Amino acid sequence: MRIRHLIMTLSGVALLSTLAVPAALAQDDVGTPDPTDRIEAAIERRCEEVPNTIARVEERIARLQGDADTPGSIAWVEKWVRILREYGFDDLADLLDDRIPLKRRALDLAEQWLDHLRDVQAYCDDVVGDGA
Repeated sequence: MRIRHLIMTLSGVALLSTLAVPAALAQDDVGTPDPTDRIEAAIERRCEEVPNTIARVEERIARLQGDADTPGSIAWVEKWVRILREYGFDDLADLLDDRIPLKRRALDLAEQWLDHLRDVQAYCDDVVGDGA
C-alpha cells in the first residue's frame, strides 16, 4: 500500500510539474525587460551625476589654484614651507615641500578630468536630451 501511494504521489507531482514548467517559461518571456531599456536607464542615471561631478572638480581646481590664504592651495603650501624654513623647522618644511609636486600633478589631472567630463556632458546633452 505504501508503494502504491508513493507511486501515485510521484506521478501526480510529475504531471503537475510538466504543466507548470511551460506556464512559468511563458511568464518569463513576457516579463523579461529589454536590455536596451536597462542600458538607456543606466546612461540617464550616469548623465544625471555629471553636472555634480563637474562642480566638484571645478571646486577642487579652484582650491588648488587659490592664493596663499586658501588652505590646501599650492600657494598656501609654498607659503608655509617658507615660514617653516624661516623659523628653522627644516624637516617639516621638507615634508610640506614634497607635497607641492603632488598637488601640481593633482591639478593637472583635475584639469584633464574636467575636459573629459565636459565631453561626457556634451554626449549626455545629445543622447539624453535636456542635459541630464
